[in-house]
Amino acid sequence: AVGLRRPRAGSSTFCVTVCESPGGQKLLKWEHSAAAWAVASWRARMDLRPSDRVVQLFNLGLADAAMAKNFDVGGLMDSTVAYWASLAAGSCVLIPPLGLSMGTGLRMWLRKERVSVLSGNRFQLLVLGAVGGATSLSSLRLVWATGTKCPGDMAERWAHGRRFAYAYTCPEVVAACVYEVQPESSIGMVGTLPMGRPFDGSQFFVLGKAHDPLPPDTVGSLFVSSPGMASDVLGAGSTNPFVELVDADVGRAINTKRYAKQEITGNITLVSGTEMRSHSPVASTGAGVLSMLPMASTRSGAKSLGNTPMAATPQPDAARTITGRTARSMVSFHNYLIQNDPKDAKKNPYGEDARPMLCMVVQTAVILGEPLLGAVPMVIMERVLGPYGLYANQYMVFVVLMGAALAQQILQVVVAIALKWLLIGRYKPGEYAIYSTFFLKHWIVDRFSSGSILGSGSAQGGWNFSIGRNFLKVLALKALGTNISLSAMVTTRVVGFDMVSVGHLASVHGPHTLSAVTYMGKRMMVGPVRVGHGATVCHGACVGTGGIVYHGAFVEPLSTVPSFGIARGRWSGVPGRQVGPSRHASLAYSLGANDIESESGDGLSGDANTAISAKRFVLSSCAFAFGTVFLMPFQIASWFLTLWLMRLWVNDEDGSDWHQGEEIDSLPSVFMENLWVFLVASVAQALLQVLMQLLLPVLVCRCLPKIRAPMDVPLYHWRAVLAGFKIFLASAASQEVGDASVQAAYLRLLGARIGKGSSMSEQTLLPDTVSIGEQCFFASGNTLTSVEVDQGRMRVLCNTEVGDGCFLGNENHIAAGIQPNTFVGLRTWVPTMPEEGGSLFGNPAMKFGRPAPAEGAKDGSMCQKVWHHISTSVIDLFFWRILYAATSGAAFMIGRTLFPEYTAGWWPLQFLAEVLIFGGVRVLTWLLVPIGFCSLIYNDRMPLSAPYYSTVITRWFNANKIRRVFRRPFRTSGSALDAPVLRLMGVHVGERYFSSNDDVMIDPPFGRLGDDVTVDYDGQVRQHSFEDDVLKWGPYKVGNGTNIAQAAMVAMSDCSENVTLLRGSVTWKGQVLEAGTYEGAPAAPVDEDLGAGFV
Repeated sequence: AVGLRRPRAGSSTFCVTVCESPGGQKLLKWEHSAAAWAVASWRARMDLRPSDRVVQLFNLGLADAAMAKNFDVGGLMDSTVAYWASLAAGSCVLIPPLGLSMGTGLRMWLRKERVSVLSGNRFQLLVLGAVGGATSLSSLRLVWATGTKCPGDMAERWAHGRRFAYAYTCPEVVAACVYEVQPESSIGMVGTLPMGRPFDGSQFFVLGKAHDPLPPDTVGSLFVSSPGMASDVLGAGSTNPFVELVDADVGRAINTKRYAKQEITGNITLVSGTEMRSHSPVASTGAGVLSMLPMASTRSGAKSLGNTPMAATPQPDAARTITGRTARSMVSFHNYLIQNDPKDAKKNPYGEDARPMLCMVVQTAVILGEPLLGAVPMVIMERVLGPYGLYANQYMVFVVLMGAALAQQILQVVVAIALKWLLIGRYKPGEYAIYSTFFLKHWIVDRFSSGSILGSGSAQGGWNFSIGRNFLKVLALKALGTNISLSAMVTTRVVGFDMVSVGHLASVHGPHTLSAVTYMGKRMMVGPVRVGHGATVCHGACVGTGGIVYHGAFVEPLSTVPSFGIARGRWSGVPGRQVGPSRHASLAYSLGANDIESESGDGLSGDANTAISAKRFVLSSCAFAFGTVFLMPFQIASWFLTLWLMRLWVNDEDGSDWHQGEEIDSLPSVFMENLWVFLVASVAQALLQVLMQLLLPVLVCRCLPKIRAPMDVPLYHWRAVLAGFKIFLASAASQEVGDASVQAAYLRLLGARIGKGSSMSEQTLLPDTVSIGEQCFFASGNTLTSVEVDQGRMRVLCNTEVGDGCFLGNENHIAAGIQPNTFVGLRTWVPTMPEEGGSLFGNPAMKFGRPAPAEGAKDGSMCQKVWHHISTSVIDLFFWRILYAATSGAAFMIGRTLFPEYTAGWWPLQFLAEVLIFGGVRVLTWLLVPIGFCSLIYNDRMPLSAPYYSTVITRWFNANKIRRVFRRPFRTSGSALDAPVLRLMGVHVGERYFSSNDDVMIDPPFGRLGDDVTVDYDGQVRQHSFEDDVLKWGPYKVGNGTNIAQAAMVAMSDCSENVTLLRGSVTWKGQVLEAGTYEGAPAAPVDEDLGAGFV
C-alpha cells in the first residue's frame, strides 16, 4: 500500500527491485508513474471485475526465501502490479497458504476458493497444468501468463473453456503488450506465442546488425519502449540497457538482449526466448545510440524507428541471408554447431528450440566412444602395467597399481568439472526442449559426472556411509558449483549442480537422484532444490524440482517432497505430508559455531550432550579422507594377486632376470609362446575378485565386534564406522549372490538369524540386527534395518524382527519388523512393528485383503531342485563372471597376436588399433550373450506364469544375472539410440521415446511402450510379480503420451494414453490407468484423493 501513495515532493521513486545479471546482482529503480501506468493498463486490458477472486503465483514461497543464499526477487514488480491492478478493480485478492505443492495441493485450494482469475509465469503454469489443473479448475474465467515467452502447448492447455492472455514482461519492463487467446482456439502444440499487441504508448523495434529496422520474417535484436519500464539500473557489473532515442516519438528504449522476428501479420515472436550467450546484438548506451542513429541521418533514422509499431530481429551472422535461411556452407554449419539458440528452427515434435539432428550426431559420437574409453585402461594394463608387474619389485608394483587406480578416479572428476564449466557455466532456472542445445550440454556433463565418484553406482544404493569418501565427493560437488556444506552427507547422485543447495549437517541418501532437472513431455525444466541445515532425506525418498526441505526436517524413507513443496518437521508419505513436529536445528551459518539441539521429546536429534558440531564433523571427515588411501588395496587386490601368481610361473620358466632393458611392453618368452595364459590370467582375476567380495564381508561381520541396538553415536565414532562398513559389504555381497539359492545360507554366515525354509534375493541389511523367521520369501531390493544417518550421527534404533511365513515384494523398507504371516507389497514403508499381520502396501502402509495362496506351487521333483541349485548358485554366481573375464583374455590374445611388440614409429596407431580391438570385442560379446543368448532363453513366448522350481524361472534368473555381468558397453539413456537398444532387448517401443535412465524396463521381453513416452530420473516399468511362489508376467502396455515422473513406477499395470504418474508414485497390480494424472502409493487419480498434494 505504501508503494502507490503519492510520492513526496522531489521524489518519484516507487520502489527498487533486485535481479540477477551476468556481473552479479543489479538494482532496478521504478518511478511512481511507471507503476501507476502499468496498474491502469493491466486492469483495463485484463478486464478485471469487482466480482473476481484473483490469485497470482509469481512469488509463492518468498517467505522461505531465506533458504536461498542468493535472494533474487526479479519478479517482485510483476507481483506488485498484479496485486494493485486487482485491488484497483475492486477484486478480492487471495494469498495461497504456505506449504501447498504447486501441483495437486494448489489446484485443490484454487477450487475450494472458487478462484476466477489466475496469473503466473510460464514455469508455474506449466507445472500446475501438467498435473490436471488446466481441465479441473472450472471456476477460472481468465488465466494470465507473464514472462519473456509462453509455450504454445501450455497456452492451448489453459485456453479451453476460458480466456487466456499472455503479457510480455522482463526484469526491466513490467508492462508492454498482451496476446489474447480466445476460448477453444487452436494454437498448436509446438512453438511459442507471439508477443501480441502493445499497450497504448508502448513500441517494439527489431533491429539488424546495421541497427536499422529489418523486414518481416527476419531475425534481429528486440528493443522495447514503454511507460511501464524501470527508470534506471544500478549495481556492480551491470550494463545499462537503456538507450535514448532523439526522436520525440520514440524516447527511451531498452535493449532486451533477445532475438525476435516480426511476422507478416505484424506479430512479434521471440526466437527461442533465451538471452544471448556472449555479447549483445547491439551495443548498449552511448556507442549503441551513435551506431544506430548515424549523424548524417539522425532525424530520418529516428523517425523510421518511431513509425515502426512492431519490431523484427537481429542478423546474428554473416552467413544468414535476407530471407532468414542459413546458407549451406562450412561457416553456417560451424555456426549451427556452436550456437545456443536456433535462429531458423523448423517445426518439429520437440519444439522450435530443439536440435534433434545435432543431438543425434553428438550423442552418437559420445556413446560409440564409451567402449573405446573403457578399453584404454585395459590396453594400458596389458601393455604397460602387466609386463611391469612381472619383473619389478613387488612393493613398487603394488604402489604403481594403487597410483593408477587413484589417477583414473581423479581424472574422471577433473574431466567432469572441466566439461561442466566449459559447456554450461552455471545452471539457471528455465525450461528447455528435449534435444535442445542446452539439453545436449547437460547430457554430456551428466554422462561424464555419473561415471565417477559423483555417480550413484559407487554409493551402493545410498548405503555407503564412509565419511572420508563423502568428504571427497562434497569437494567435487563444490568444484562443480553446488552450494553444499562441507559437513553435509550426500550418498546419492546430484544433477543440476548449481541449482542444488545442501546445508550444514544435512543428509541426503540414495538411491533416488537429488535432481534439479525434471523431464515432462517434451520439455526439460530446471529449478532449485534446497535441503536446509540439519535436514535429512532418507533412503528411497526424493525431492521435486523447486522443493524445499526446511531446516531440521526429516523426510522418511520412500517419501516424496513435491515440486515447489516445503517439507517441515517429520515428513512422510506419497505425496508427502507433515506427520511430526518441527525440530529446531540451531546451526550457525559458519562451521563449528554451535551444536545441533532439538526440542525435548523429539527423539530424533539427541540431547546437547550427544550433539556434534559441524566443525568437528568436517575435521573428522578430512582425516578419514586421507585414510581412504588405505582402502585402495581392496580394489586392486585381485589384479595384484593375479600378477603375483603369473610372476611365480615366469620365474620358474624364464628366471627372474628375463627383462634386460627390453621394450616396456615386452613379455617373457613363455607368455608369447603360450598366449592362452591370458585366458587363464583373466579367469583367475575374476575368480579372485568374486571370492574376495564374498569372503571379506564374512571376515568383517564375524571377527569384528557386533553392532547392538539401540545405538546413537557420531558418524566418526568407531562403532558407526564399523556399522557402515558392515552394511556396505554385506549389501554388496548380497547383491552379488543375487537370486542364488544359497542367499539365505550366506546371510546366516554373515551373522543374520534366518529360519528354515526361507529363501530370498539380494537385500540391504545390517546382519547383526536382523532376525527372520521360517518359511519366508523375500524378493529383491528390500531394506531390513532401522539404521538412520541424521545430523552427523548414526542411529540403530532397534533390531529388525520378521515373523514366520512373511512375504516381501520389491523395494520395501522394514525398520522394526513385521508380524508373522504378513504380506508386504511394493515400495512399502513399515517404520514400526504392526499390531497384527495382514497385507500391506504403499506409503503410508495400507492394509488390503487378498485371497489365500494356492498350495503346492513350491513343490518340485528332485531333478528340478538339483538343477535349480546348480543354475543359481554355481552357474549364475561364478560361470558368467568367468565367461565375461574370458572375453577380456581373448582381446589380450588378439592384440598380442597382431602386435607382439609396439614399434617405435607406429606405436600410436598400434595402440589405437588395440583399443578398437578391445572395444569391438566388448560390443560383440554384448550382442552375442546379453542380446542373442538371453533372447533365446528369455522371451515373450515363455509361459506367463511358472512355479518356483520350473526351468522358466531358472532361465529368468540366468538372463537377469547375465545382464548384470555383461553390462552395456555404452549407455544410451537420454538419446535417440535408447529406443533401438531397447528393441534389441525385446521391448516394443514407439516413436519419440525418451528416458533419462539406463534401466527403465525391468522385464524387457514383456515391455510395451507407446509413442511419446517420457520417463524421468529413476522411473521404472515393472512387468512381473513373484508371489505365492509363482512368477507371473504381463505384458502390460504403457500408452501414448504417458509421463512417468521421477522415482515413479508403473508396476503390472496398463496405462491408457496421456497418463501422468507423479513423483514417487506406484501403481496397484492389475490397475488400468485411464487418461489423467495419478499420485500416491498406491497411485490414485488426483481428483479423487482429497488429501493428495497438501504438504
